[in-house]
Amino acid sequence: MSTPDHPFHVPGLEIPRFLFRGFNKYSGGGFPGQNTTDGIVPLGFLQGCDQKMEIDGKMKPELVKARVRIHCCQHTYHPTPFSSWTHDWRTALGFARNRQSPKDPSKWQYLEDGDEGYIAVLDTSALGDERTLRNRIFHVPQFDVPRLHITCEWLIWGPVSGPAYRCVPFSAIRGAVGCREWPRHIPRKQSERYLLPADIRKSMLVAGCFQREDDTSADVMLAVAAAELAPRFWGREHYVSPGGDPETALGTEPLWPRDVLKKLLDLIALCKPVLSGRPLVRGSTALEGFPRVNLMYDLLSDAAARWRDNNSGTTWAPVNWRLILRESLEWGESLCERCLNEEDL
Repeated sequence: MSTPDHPFHVPGLEIPRFLFRGFNKYSGGGFPGQNTTDGIVPLGFLQGCDQKMEIDGKMKPELVKARVRIHCCQHTYHPTPFSSWTHDWRTALGFARNRQSPKDPSKWQYLEDGDEGYIAVLDTSALGDERTLRNRIFHVPQFDVPRLHITCEWLIWGPVSGPAYRCVPFSAIRGAVGCREWPRHIPRKQSERYLLPADIRKSMLVAGCFQREDDTSADVMLAVAAAELAPRFWGREHYVSPGGDPETALGTEPLWPRDVLKKLLDLIALCKPVLSGRPLVRGSTALEGFPRVNLMYDLLSDAAARWRDNNSGTTWAPVNWRLILRESLEWGESLCERCLNEEDL
């Protein structure tokens, strides 16, 4: 985004409130200490090549652009000060489940059985003030690097950790939702959009994995729930495109059917959510081609409208979604049918 006097300033570009990152032990070259559940340390900082905590106006734009190209082309021969993030939950899950082929780095392959994937959530509003965010978080297209128009990717300069960051291994989420193959068992794209009760239930259990004891609001939990619900409703693709999905079957700005939205909000209401008061959705940058992000934002906007006044004088504590769901007949225990079917093969 950058401040107005910055060489990479783009008027009107807005940083998403929530960004996601998927990784595994091979990500970024697999250097120890680079990607952990406690934080992300870009290779340039890990190896002592970088010390400045933001891009300032004194840096030569062409040098920064060169490092952006090196980073986005996933070359590890020269360390960069960036880590890659996305506003699209599905894209982050894809990078957590895949690695570059050791035989051909231009190709990707699924992780082997036993390799752990991780999904991280960053609440950018807790990373720093507005000026700091604008000089640390950048949308790849704003660097204007030829043939590098990657609209799904946001780059963050410098280490990321602390209250703004939280990260959960796939194994913990799979245990919570009762699916040993999550997220592979998210339904594939279909001609008719719908949500099964099991999809809604599992999405809330996924969201519960990202709560912390020191949380003071439901903001992050709601963001993860909305992010997980959107691909379950829309369906997932075989391939994650850097420029988003070309099709717009539900329009350029898909919205939840009102009956489905009411059902989701009524379920969320069971945990009596308290919001921080900070916007759950910030702007509309890079939404074209990302129908799942549109759906995520639509749900969060309605949640904010419904509970924006719940934050005064009310103490928030993480909720036990499994207990809440168990107490409602509609949302009782359910196992992953696809896992069960595969056991019968």
